[in-house]
Amino acid sequence: MIYNWGKERNYVKITNMGTKSSFRGQKLAHKLFETMINEMKEEGMRDFRGETRVTNYPMQKVFNDFDFKNVETLEGYYDNPTEDALRYHLSI
Repeated sequence: MIYNWGKERNYVKITNMGTKSSFRGQKLAHKLFETMINEMKEEGMRDFRGETRVTNYPMQKVFNDFDFKNVETLEGYYDNPTEDALRYHLSI
């Protein structure tokens, strides 16, 4: 989704994604990120953001593999169960 909240310039926010267990290990999240970033760059987007649970190591790896920076820890961000989030940001 492309957001323009308040006076902030447009950015892309990755809101939710998951991989069915039988498809894991195929780098599908990496392929999705690569496609998303390339297509959004073609649209002039240069700012990407997302959050993930502190225990979601596979998603943290995807963010890190695409040079997203962990910019903030958000305490109690998630419910069921209550868990902190890591906020990531990439500017191209």
